[in-house]
Amino acid sequence: MEYRFQVVVNGEVRCIAGFDGPGTLMACVSTAPRSAGPFFHVIGVNELGVSVWAGDDLTPGDCVAFTLLGPGPIDPPGRIHRHSDPQGELPEA
Repeated sequence: MEYRFQVVVNGEVRCIAGFDGPGTLMACVSTAPRSAGPFFHVIGVNELGVSVWAGDDLTPGDCVAFTLLGPGPIDPPGRIHRHSDPQGELPEA
């Protein structure tokens, strides 16, 4: 693990995300027509595909914090979309 980050929502650790090698980690706050309101999710992209870690609905006043961590273990992503999969999402193996 080169770098990881920990996501905390309202004082509760939601995930520790990262890759064992090069990749890009993003934390997104999104709204979608099917959503009751804004939500956040953590997305990672590397040579294998796109991984999605924890997500939560947000309400006004919520506190979302990110801490950069050094090498160490990560939580498994909730979903993985592999570049080689023509159907899209694959569950974590």
